Amino acid sequence: MWTTQLCVCLLFIASVSARVRDEPEYLEFAERVLDLTLQIHSDPNLKAKWQEHVELYKELDVPIPIFDCDVDEDDDHVPSNVHELKPKDISVIAAFGDSITAANGLGARNLIEVLFENRGESWSVGGDESLEDGVVTLTNFLRKYNPEIKGYSRCQTTSDHHSGKGGFNVARGGGTNRNMPGQADDLIERLKNDSRIDFENDWKMVTLFVGGNDLCGSCNRWDRYDPVIYEKNIEEAMQKLYDNVPRVFVNLVAMFDVTPLRNLSVTVICEIAQWGFCDCARNESTIPQLRQTQLAYYEALKNIAEGGKFEKDDFTIVLQPFMRDMEPPKDSEGEYIPEFLSYDCFHPGRAAHQSFAYWLWENLLIPVGEKPYTMDNSLPEEPQYLSCPSQEHPYFFTNLNSDVEWKQTKKNELRDKMGPNIIAKDPRRG
Repeated sequence: MWTTQLCVCLLFIASVSARVRDEPEYLEFAERVLDLTLQIHSDPNLKAKWQEHVELYKELDVPIPIFDCDVDEDDDHVPSNVHELKPKDISVIAAFGDSITAANGLGARNLIEVLFENRGESWSVGGDESLEDGVVTLTNFLRKYNPEIKGYSRCQTTSDHHSGKGGFNVARGGGTNRNMPGQADDLIERLKNDSRIDFENDWKMVTLFVGGNDLCGSCNRWDRYDPVIYEKNIEEAMQKLYDNVPRVFVNLVAMFDVTPLRNLSVTVICEIAQWGFCDCARNESTIPQLRQTQLAYYEALKNIAEGGKFEKDDFTIVLQPFMRDMEPPKDSEGEYIPEFLSYDCFHPGRAAHQSFAYWLWENLLIPVGEKPYTMDNSLPEEPQYLSCPSQEHPYFFTNLNSDVEWKQTKKNELRDKMGPNIIAKDPRRG
């Protein structure tokens, strides 16, 4: 069996090498998976340990969130201002980043399958099936309001992210801050050349999440992953969108701390894999600087989102900080749950993607300045209700419309329109 898997891996890497010669980070990622596979399956003792590892890592079954929001199908008004954007107004969804957004490892049953990209279930842009079918993604939340939403990625793919199945998910395995300007160019080209969308008039929601590979490489190549460089490249990517794409709402999602990875390592296989993927998070001498670097990345994103440079009527950037202080989930006895990750003990598993999608949605409906810095790290045993936009504030929160004075102005306008007895719902109910 392992010989077959090895051949598949070698053929896979050979087949993509010609297509991604300009993407050394991706090839490095693929070669790392191959190295780990060879190391494990060439050692009889490690092969036995692998079988124990497979038995331990069973996929978590997390309840599907409940959507119970009112959808006003009669409201056909399309705003011209990004600060008055409702869920129904999003016609296009897109994302860029690294292997987490490409969904490497999601649903993988062995190390080789970590190379496959399950983009259809990617938390921020996947669009397979529906919420009721168990695919918990931002796309499938938005689809409740606009069934015609476009741009989502579909199915499980290999490295050919330029296929039609990739949609506007331009994330790449191995991606770092250095790849963000190029991914922005890729996204702009796709948006301009897709006849299904109205480039000028469709409202687009774009999510950027990157930093894991940066952190995991920071102890070895500080010249590439310095927070100053991180900010520079992401700002350049945002400038490209700002200058070339109309009607955009950007989510900048803060990177999580990678140092707790060790707490999810409960087998020898995990230790080997984590040393291969993220030695900076395993080396006692480099661990202390990782949290500081991660928080510096957060400040870099905050500067970009809240500096005012990228604000105009049809463009805004909102920092979604819910992963900044995130801890991996624990069970009822306070023990970490290793199955939150994939078989490689590094990439998020399906339950993690579902949690990320849920909390991104929740953050969209929480004002700037009140957004949480962490997710609830206990996996739900019962289905959770998705929050709904309130009647009083039906818009996605931005830096501007989170302002008390702005909200009061809109409240007065709504009261004049609907009367004094409007019923406001808690946007974070559930």
